[in-house]
Formats: sequence, C-alpha cells, structure tokens
Amino acid sequence: MLTYVARPVANDPDSTSVSLMEGDDVELTCTGWGWPVPYVVWTREDYSDHVYAVTDFGVSLRDAVTSYNVTLQNAVLRIKNLNRSDQLNYLCSIANNFGYTNITIFVRVKGTS
Repeated sequence: MLTYVARPVANDPDSTSVSLMEGDDVELTCTGWGWPVPYVVWTREDYSDHVYAVTDFGVSLRDAVTSYNVTLQNAVLRIKNLNRSDQLNYLCSIANNFGYTNITIFVRVKGTS
C-alpha cells in the first residue's frame, strides 16, 4: 500500500492587509492543503501564545472548503466590532504532522472621528 504525505502549503490570501473603521467586523480567511488534512490555528502578533477559540468574546471561527475540496477546520476568523486595539498582525498557521506554514494578515483600524 502506498501512502502519500504532504507538508502543508498555504494558498495566497486575497490580501495581506485590510483597512477598516472602528465598529466594523472583519473576516480573515486562511486556506491551503496538505496530507493528512492540516488544521488551522489563529494567533495575534502581540499575544502569540493565545490561540483564538469560539469562547473568545466577539470572535467566531468557521470551516472553509478549499479549491481541492478539502475542509479546513477554523480557517475563517471573524472578529466583531473592531476597536483600535485590534489593529495588528494576525497569524494563521496551517499544520499537520509533517510541518506547517504561516500567513500573516495586517488589520488596520481607523478611528471614527
């Protein structure tokens, strides 16, 4: 029996930065592929040991189906009601048993006044 393995590879994000206003919602998407199917972990630049979870206030995570018809769990991070402290780099790590790859997306939050 032949078994294939592949270290995760990230798809290029639509954008490596987004600009929004205070009070807006943001949805960041991170996709890629690998075998076995990789998992996704979201962290933020200033608090890299904190992994985003659905228990975080104002945060939701959902799965995304890639162009290879593979479902990546937690590939979409949504943050509601942005404020100035949310302006930073968000790191998406796509990993499996054979390695990982990262995508960084900068979220810029402009004041309302």
